[in-house]
Amino acid sequence: MLLEIWIEGERIGSYASEMAKVVCFTTQDPSDKALGKPELVLYTLNLEEYGGPGDCGEGRMMERSTCCRQEHYINFRELTWTQYWIIEPAGYQAYHCVGSCRQPKNLLHHFGYGERSCAVVKSSPLPMMYLVKKGNYTEIEVAEFPNMIVEKCGCIMDNIAVV
Repeated sequence: MLLEIWIEGERIGSYASEMAKVVCFTTQDPSDKALGKPELVLYTLNLEEYGGPGDCGEGRMMERSTCCRQEHYINFRELTWTQYWIIEPAGYQAYHCVGSCRQPKNLLHHFGYGERSCAVVKSSPLPMMYLVKKGNYTEIEVAEFPNMIVEKCGCIMDNIAVV
């Protein structure tokens, strides 16, 4: 017997993590002779109970036990390598992920998954105006630099977000 599971969608990683964590077969009730086929039983685990996403509040910052997004301001004017070529912005709120993730008891380790850790699961670009030297002259350029602002933190395992 071959069991093949296909998960299709836009966000495969997070969608797949919401799907069954344990798959097992069981026989049907012997009194039910109509179908006589094995049935698939799926057990799911709500991982939000094990360290959910969100911003760090005062309580969370004190205990640092739950994965959260913490403010982290980067001031380009104070960094010697950026102060002369980045025109705008002067700085920005980058945020970073802190905290830990509760680990489900042996369930995920049993199936070959590692421990969950707090990491960036969604980020956004930062538009910047900067100087570029081209030969004997300098030009102003504007561009968006990807993954500069942390939008959401969550618990991941094996580089798969489970938020």
